[in-house]
Amino acid sequence: MNFIEYEESKLALEASQEIDVLLEKTDPTTVTEIDLSEKNLTAKNAALIGSNTSWTNLKRLLLDENGIGDEGAAALGGNTTWINLEALFLSNNQISDKGIAALASNSSWKNLKTLVLGQNSIGVEGAEAIAKNTTWENLEELSLHFNKIGAKGAVAIGSNTSWKNLKKLTLERNKIGDEGADAIGKNTTWINLEELILNGNQIGDKGAVSIGGNLSWTKLKKITLAENKIGDEGADAIGRNTVWVDLEELHLSSNRIGDKGAVVIASNTTWKNLKGLSMGQNKIGEEGGEAIGKNTTWSNLQALHFGENKIGDKGAVAIASNAAWSNLQELVLKENSIGDEGAEAIGRNTVWGELRSLSLSDNLIGEKGMVVIASNTSWKKLEVLLLAVNELGDEGAEAIGKNNSWISLKKLSLSDNLIGDKGIVALASNTSWKNLEELELNMNEIGDEGVEAIGKNEAWKNLLVLSLSKNNIGDTGALALGKSMALEGLKEVYIDGNNSLTVAGMAALKSNKFFGSNVVF
Repeated sequence: MNFIEYEESKLALEASQEIDVLLEKTDPTTVTEIDLSEKNLTAKNAALIGSNTSWTNLKRLLLDENGIGDEGAAALGGNTTWINLEALFLSNNQISDKGIAALASNSSWKNLKTLVLGQNSIGVEGAEAIAKNTTWENLEELSLHFNKIGAKGAVAIGSNTSWKNLKKLTLERNKIGDEGADAIGKNTTWINLEELILNGNQIGDKGAVSIGGNLSWTKLKKITLAENKIGDEGADAIGRNTVWVDLEELHLSSNRIGDKGAVVIASNTTWKNLKGLSMGQNKIGEEGGEAIGKNTTWSNLQALHFGENKIGDKGAVAIASNAAWSNLQELVLKENSIGDEGAEAIGRNTVWGELRSLSLSDNLIGEKGMVVIASNTSWKKLEVLLLAVNELGDEGAEAIGKNNSWISLKKLSLSDNLIGDKGIVALASNTSWKNLEELELNMNEIGDEGVEAIGKNEAWKNLLVLSLSKNNIGDTGALALGKSMALEGLKEVYIDGNNSLTVAGMAALKSNKFFGSNVVF
């Protein structure tokens, strides 16, 4: 028996023992919750659980990540004792349509509120069986993520008229196309729906139009349609929706939305409670970026993910000029062809006093733009600053090093920025970043002098990870860093790809009592 088999056997034995303990309780009515997730349960174990007739007050049964299969699911479905059951978790259990059909035939669980069946092998037949269940009138959450219900299964789910209390529906990655999305969008029963998760499917404009046109989901707070095939027509329909007055999160990343669709989204004046908007990895250009930046309705916006588009300087200037987003905490504008003009505008923003994370990686920002960003004194709560793959150079690094306002900074990424020793020495002179935990300086032009300066910084006592891969560091720098006692919190050092480093330098790094055992060469 190998180690894995031993561990699985051990878990199965422990699970059987736990079941026995539960069965032997002198007062079984005290059993209200059973959690046997990740215990390597088999169909036999599930059958033993399902045959129980004494847990009359059982409310929560958690059996995620086991191997009960169809036979086990059928055994659970046959239980008529758990009349107070409110939550059943069966994700990742090798259950297919046969088991789900048996489970869905249960007519005793009238109080069931949560049913989680993700990561199984549920297809059309299983989805249809679930949709036909009229007993679960109190169902509030149904999760079928990572299955294969397809269009027909989604149509069946969308046609359900019993789940009037449904608040959350998760159908992520189920090969659902327009037909399925259209049926879901036309559902008028789910008047209490708050969350709809449909990312990673095959939904195009037709399905998005139907969803955007739904007038019954007046309580909707979160809708996720990322990683689909939605274009401008679908985005247009979503943007014109005026009944989602409580909407807090809208996720449309990785679709086919261009300027036209973004302009309509940006013109929406209903979503006054919007906190998160994700539209990264689309085809949005300057016009769309400018429209988003001009929105004054989203005064509660906390997160804007707009990376991997092509908004350029004009779009960045418009976003940076927005005076309504005083609650903004996270801004992602990576891979957007933003140059110095856009960077300067962002750096001059004084409204984002709550900003915690700023991502500007993979742009065209040079020293000029970086100097203005580094001079910002309003972002006192900034924790994450990502600037990798730009053209900052030594002057840009020097400017960053002089910033004394970012006292909460935890992560700084400056990889691939043409930074040499001069810039790193200036950066390493900063004594304000006492909370810095991660510093990424890969693929630059850093030599021994720069590394030695980093090793002498006594303010970065909380630094945990230092990445210096693919630079020009030799034994002299390695020796200095290896002897450093200043970076007492350092746990990981990445220094691979420095071709001048020899066995002597490696030995010096390995000798450091703080990080020596975790150096990657």
